Amino acid sequence: MCMNTLLNSLWIVLSYLLGAIPFGFLISKYSKNIDIRKVGRKQIGASNVYHTVGHLEGALTGVLDVAKGWIVVFLAQKFHFPISIQLFSGLVAIIGHNWPIYLNFFGGRGVATTLGATLALNPIIFFYSAIPLAVIGIIWDGAPATILFLVAYFILADYKHEPKIFSVFIIFVFVIILLKRISIIKEDLLQKKLSFSLVLNRLIFDRAEGIKNFRWTKK
Repeated sequence: MCMNTLLNSLWIVLSYLLGAIPFGFLISKYSKNIDIRKVGRKQIGASNVYHTVGHLEGALTGVLDVAKGWIVVFLAQKFHFPISIQLFSGLVAIIGHNWPIYLNFFGGRGVATTLGATLALNPIIFFYSAIPLAVIGIIWDGAPATILFLVAYFILADYKHEPKIFSVFIIFVFVIILLKRISIIKEDLLQKKLSFSLVLNRLIFDRAEGIKNFRWTKK
């Protein structure tokens, strides 16, 4: 019993440390000597790398950020850890990405790592949940599309009679992503811009400006 507890704890720690690897920062730094924390949206995620460093670097960052969420859950399954540890390892990998110890807890938004973890947990539910994510993300905006993905995953997990802990996992992921989105509000406070609409825009659209046009709309 004590050995199982020790192994479970070690796996959770390893999952955090792997999730905390800041691929966006490393790729930007060693490919073009750019500190991704200081350019664009000042995030270490794939989107900011893609737009400020390069398309190839952004794509590679995205793949690696997805992979670290996937690998911790996949290996937890292969090592026959209980479902609670499988889910918790995915959760702490997302936390590691958002608050990495290697960068003094300055991280990304956790979306790509969430995709990796949820893919490993249930590929079929992931596939159907990813449909609204892909459609809305391509034609409109990735931030609200992420929310729709989590809602769809939550509903489908319940429909497929997955253990209730799946639903708890998605709720925690949802909270983590929203907390990261509103973490920037401290800057709004310094600029005395804080308002209800701004907080809502941060939560839903991950920016102060709110709704943007569909991608094909003429500017």
